[in-house]
Amino acid sequence: MMKVRMAAAALASVVMAVPMAFGQAPGIAAALPGTTCSFFPADSVFNADISALPVNAQSTTWMGNMTQNANLHPDLGTFGQWYGIPINVAPTPASGVTPTFTYNPESDHPAEGYPIDQNTWIEGGPAAPSGSDRHGLVVDKNLCKLYEIYNLQNFTSGQTPQAGSGAVWNMNSNAMRPDTWTSADAAGLPMAPLLLRPDEILAGSIAHAIRFTAHCTANAYIWPASHQAGSCSSAFPPMGARFRLRSSFDISGFSATTQVVLRAFQHYGLILADNGSDWFFGGSTDDWWGTAAGSTVVSELKTIPANQFDAVDESKLQAVAGSYQAAASRVAALPRDRLHFGLSNNPDQLSWMTTSGVPWRYRYLYLAGGVNTSNPWQNWNSPPGAYAANFMNSSGANGYVPVFTYYELLQSLPSTGSNESDRDFSNLNNTSTMAAFYANFKLLLQTAGAYGKAVVVHVEPDLWGYLEQRAGGQDASTLTASVASSGFAEAAGIPNTAQGFAWTLLKLRDMYAPNAILALHASAWGSGIDIASSTDPTVNPASVADATAAFLNSAGITSNPYGSTWDVVFNDLDDHDAGWWEAQGSDNANLTHWWDPTNTKFPNFSRYLAWVGELRAKTARPQIAWQVPVGNQYYLTMNNTCGHYQDNVAQYFISHPNDLFNAGLIAVLFGAGNACQTTYTDTQGDGVTNNSGAPTTDTLGYCNACNTQASIYSDDDGGYLRVFVGQYYGVSAHPWKGLYTLDAYGGAHPADSPPLAGGPSFATPLARAARAAPGVNAPQNGLILDAYGGLHSYGSPVLQIGQEPYYPNLDVARDFVFLPSGTGGYELDAWGGIHPFSIGANPMPPAAGQYPYFPGLDVAKKIELLADASGGYVLDAYGGLHPWSVTGHALPVPMAEYGYWYGQNIARDIWFAPASTASSGSGYVLDAYGGFHPFWSAAAPPPPTMAQYGYWYGNDIARGVWFIPGSTASTATGYTLDAFGGLHPFTSPAQSLPAPISQYAYWPGRDIARAIWGA
Repeated sequence: MMKVRMAAAALASVVMAVPMAFGQAPGIAAALPGTTCSFFPADSVFNADISALPVNAQSTTWMGNMTQNANLHPDLGTFGQWYGIPINVAPTPASGVTPTFTYNPESDHPAEGYPIDQNTWIEGGPAAPSGSDRHGLVVDKNLCKLYEIYNLQNFTSGQTPQAGSGAVWNMNSNAMRPDTWTSADAAGLPMAPLLLRPDEILAGSIAHAIRFTAHCTANAYIWPASHQAGSCSSAFPPMGARFRLRSSFDISGFSATTQVVLRAFQHYGLILADNGSDWFFGGSTDDWWGTAAGSTVVSELKTIPANQFDAVDESKLQAVAGSYQAAASRVAALPRDRLHFGLSNNPDQLSWMTTSGVPWRYRYLYLAGGVNTSNPWQNWNSPPGAYAANFMNSSGANGYVPVFTYYELLQSLPSTGSNESDRDFSNLNNTSTMAAFYANFKLLLQTAGAYGKAVVVHVEPDLWGYLEQRAGGQDASTLTASVASSGFAEAAGIPNTAQGFAWTLLKLRDMYAPNAILALHASAWGSGIDIASSTDPTVNPASVADATAAFLNSAGITSNPYGSTWDVVFNDLDDHDAGWWEAQGSDNANLTHWWDPTNTKFPNFSRYLAWVGELRAKTARPQIAWQVPVGNQYYLTMNNTCGHYQDNVAQYFISHPNDLFNAGLIAVLFGAGNACQTTYTDTQGDGVTNNSGAPTTDTLGYCNACNTQASIYSDDDGGYLRVFVGQYYGVSAHPWKGLYTLDAYGGAHPADSPPLAGGPSFATPLARAARAAPGVNAPQNGLILDAYGGLHSYGSPVLQIGQEPYYPNLDVARDFVFLPSGTGGYELDAWGGIHPFSIGANPMPPAAGQYPYFPGLDVAKKIELLADASGGYVLDAYGGLHPWSVTGHALPVPMAEYGYWYGQNIARDIWFAPASTASSGSGYVLDAYGGFHPFWSAAAPPPPTMAQYGYWYGNDIARGVWFIPGSTASTATGYTLDAFGGLHPFTSPAQSLPAPISQYAYWPGRDIARAIWGA
């Protein structure tokens, strides 16, 4: 839904429900639609994940005095209802107005005034009673400033309005209101950033707190509030109190959209902002709430019991006085901006990692050998512990987060029992063994503490699965373990249970290595159902995950009376490649180690990610996939022999990073779990192998001679990880920095290129064009054009639009072009009109002087600007090329020869050779079927006919063309974009065809690809 109104003060009041084509990353608050502005920095307390904070000591008392309503109540609705609070989006006005405030000493008086006029939408609508809240919230989309007014009264043009109070925030800053000052809200907090918005629900991620009210509040406030308006005792909650939905609350029965909100309640919670009815939480006014999907969310949220919330203790979260900045947690030291990758890497393998050209983020190593044995890890170098210290130092020096898989218990002595589970449990209950175990773990933590930087300790990966099975549905406190009984000093007084064992490890971390990030392990088989191998289609991944999460929560995730809790949850898929298992005859009707990449049969990737997502929701911890098999089905190297076994997990994971990240995974760590498995180095010592050019069919592995690519690397995986993880991080073998495609909804998709940050997303197919901003950063930032003329920044740094043409609800914008300086440019409308726009505070470019104009005819397609910015050419739908000029410059010369199809709307894109000038130009036009048509002016030589290119005669599917940098009129190469996202190389004569694109967005049968660009 989109509502746009242009007012006399040039205020565009915008309220949108805009679904993201692809989900926002968890933990990153979404920009407000219609802007590139995020509400406060990512480290703001409002955007802080509070899922791991302890319960406030006053929680039970406060909750007992908030019982006016049994369930939550969403205070939001449509414009017809005038429920909720509208958020206005405005450009910077020529002159604003500052109201006369009742609470004037605590109100802001910005020099520019408040960007309001008679058309500013307020809470309750223009007919709202004068004594009601009548909140007016406005975001300046150019300055990213937030203006909020309480009790804004109606006023006429030229009149100074009356209001209760006003507050202004720089949304790029964490600066607080002065202490004791109110805002438009009683707690002194901002309102717009704390409203529930449909665009975030549809994006699949809400990464901020939501404001709510209570009927009576204490005569006090706590950070981040700056003001109170309470009249009750300390038995009632103060302004600023934060409440969190319990992780144990089952959200699986709610609609997918409602689950988005409930996950936000579990991770970001509710913040007490005003007096009102108990448990009324705020949302934006938006017509989406009246749709079927919106109504379902509203109805379901009304059923959430308030008694499933707890108050949390944020007292240790404030980083700086007078600031909303939240102190970083241990997990904050891990990269969480997107999915990252790492490797199992022993000390003698470091050189491979550092010379691979890939910016790996994690490096992991087993610490094994057991305690009470002759060869424990701590003695592998001298002095004791040096082995771990050396690994940490060498990892950190190369930019890798060191990860230790601490796998000691099974190999410790005496280790009695007939199977691994029995041997682990026997050692866990042996007082001598456990005393040595705790001392060993303490040494590792002391070493990590001396290192001082982020280090991950992944504790006993198989043990927790065995313990979960032994517990038989009970929690970790029901299993025995030697803790206090071990005689280890730091374990004194801690229960002799598996729960106590976990608490002791966490206590040791707190004492000796507060920088260490401790990870518990979720075994895919721990519940008794192996989610990674079961072929049973009735397996419910959420139920399986719930059982495992409940056990792990009892083992120190939910609470720990002796200290902190676990930071991260690891999981593993398999310790062998699927092809190896198949060769052993291990697959049958009930289980297989091959996952269906089409997600039709079981096991498959969708089920695994559903399991991971539920673990993330129920444990409230980031997830890491560990010891992921390295095999692939891409290179001929993979012939299902020792060291070259096939698997398809690596390929799927690397090509679906957003799916993994949205499920809660922050990292994937590749590594062979056993001998003879595929590795990324030349462990087999057999050099470059391509199986004599013959692919290897593996029907069980969904591969019909599919591994057809020849490798040039001696790596046992053919170089798959170094090549494709490298491409994910932007390390490309292609002769360009980046190539991207645009979908109809504004999504920007990398093609063998690094992903882009930010960008718009539209509910309807409004995207029309995309271009990279000129400069050394290209193409990592630029603009995307919508159908109404709006320009939306993508990438980093964000481009702030100064002035731009805009045609509300008129689908007339077709293309745009940057000035070579990047300070502005020109938009093309459907009738041939050319309109300047500016970037930031730069002056508007000169107006177009002469240009083609076809009033009422929607035929203008593309615009190009010559390198001297004196003018350029417009392509019409029939292939016509029309010169245009900038004011003060002569028209460029007309083209002497070009393709023209009168009455046939088949021209799709255009490219001008870089050497083109106003007096001599040439290039190519792309037609709807993929054909290339050279054009040239009288003074220019004609370009050659294209030698090789995609062509689909009679099928209107060509959508765009991109020429590789360095192409000239006579030596041109590049890629054609088809309607479904396919990318097809082309070349002029005597040139080599460009390498095919291996990874790109593709939507079979959906005509939604709109543009291709790069640099």
